[in-house]
Amino acid sequence: MRKNVRRSVLAHALLAAAAAAIFPAVSRAEEGGSGHYQPGQTATFFDTLPSREGFTFYNDVFYYNGSITGQKNRLEFGGVLYRNVEATIYSDTPRVRYEGPGELFGADYAAEVGVPFVAMHIKGVLPAGKTAILKVSDGTEGLGDVFFRPLMLSWNHEDFKWGAMATVWAPTGNYAVGHLANIGKNYWTFEPGVSFSYLGSDNGIELTAFAGIDFNTPNNASHYHTGDQFHLDVALAKHMPLLGGDFAVGATGYYYEQFTRDRGSGVLLPKPEGRASGIGPVFTYSRKLRNVDTAVEFKWLPDITTNNRLNGDAFWLKLEFNF
Repeated sequence: MRKNVRRSVLAHALLAAAAAAIFPAVSRAEEGGSGHYQPGQTATFFDTLPSREGFTFYNDVFYYNGSITGQKNRLEFGGVLYRNVEATIYSDTPRVRYEGPGELFGADYAAEVGVPFVAMHIKGVLPAGKTAILKVSDGTEGLGDVFFRPLMLSWNHEDFKWGAMATVWAPTGNYAVGHLANIGKNYWTFEPGVSFSYLGSDNGIELTAFAGIDFNTPNNASHYHTGDQFHLDVALAKHMPLLGGDFAVGATGYYYEQFTRDRGSGVLLPKPEGRASGIGPVFTYSRKLRNVDTAVEFKWLPDITTNNRLNGDAFWLKLEFNF
């Protein structure tokens, strides 16, 4: 449900055209300042295959608050340029994963689907002349872009685990040209990814890493083709027994880089690629409750460096139930 858009789409478009003529070209990247990848979305042993046939149910709660300020820092939302952008994004994503019997290519294998429900509120400033500005606020909520992993593979040897997966995001979320807040991206993303994890059975040390490359299709509504991106999530933690279960505390970080430029007639200003990194604490706890393996994870991941993207803080709360 969309609420409280303070000016019409037509007014936004006219003012944006005037602003583009008045203000010099500046650097920014990605439509809306972000793609389908959310920093830290896969970073720990929590996200690897449980190596146990059956269903695993997850619920991922994500909260992000960030901004980009400065006269020369602008982002494009729905085909319109804004500066001094502030965004608050909340999502709740139930996921279902099924791990099959036996092996495929000598590996455990699984498939997964996730259905996000998203709420967001975004504020921005639209230049209306050399001195005049127009403050715009927009909020919306609803079904986001559904993703699925048709094939996940995982190999194991003693304390080591490594794997590969394919992820596809579908443009199921609502998107409209001229709106500051859009739940959906209105393009497909195809992501091949790999993972590596070490969890010492003697020392309790965990080192886990996930890497992926996102290939994006054009947004045909805004004629904006977001460039392709590389991202790496890493976690280093210490596991120890606690209350009949396993408790871990450590640090998690991410590195993100867009390696091809945005293109298309909807790209209003030339710019270099986006780049970002962050690091923060992570806590996990897991134990068996009757016949169900349960786990919970919390992490705070503040952005440390950003270039042509929003800068802020991400929070994750994940629940897992393996039957």
